[in-house]
Amino acid sequence: MAAGENAEINNHIHTTYSFSPYTPSMAALRAKDAGLAAAGSVDHDSVAAAEEMLSACAALGIGGCVGFELRVSFRAGAGPENQLADPKSPFADPKSPLADAHSLVPPDGAK
Repeated sequence: MAAGENAEINNHIHTTYSFSPYTPSMAALRAKDAGLAAAGSVDHDSVAAAEEMLSACAALGIGGCVGFELRVSFRAGAGPENQLADPKSPFADPKSPLADAHSLVPPDGAK
């Protein structure tokens, strides 16, 4: 590492795919503006920010990484009482065009 180069990173940044107001690109830009050497997106039950976060970090010349927080339940059944996704999350809608949504909440009436 060169003298004066920042070694700080933040590899746990939520994006609009969780509850943050920042898109992955804006999160990467804010990390760069803060002087971070790397930034990583971590969202709830989704890796949807991954490609955009990595591309934005590369374009900005900082390191990038991705991860996700996965909620797991061992309760039986697919009813609303056993729903894993936050009902306010875009991933809670089984009709959502987001690919990650379809594995979280079954369509109405599905068993």
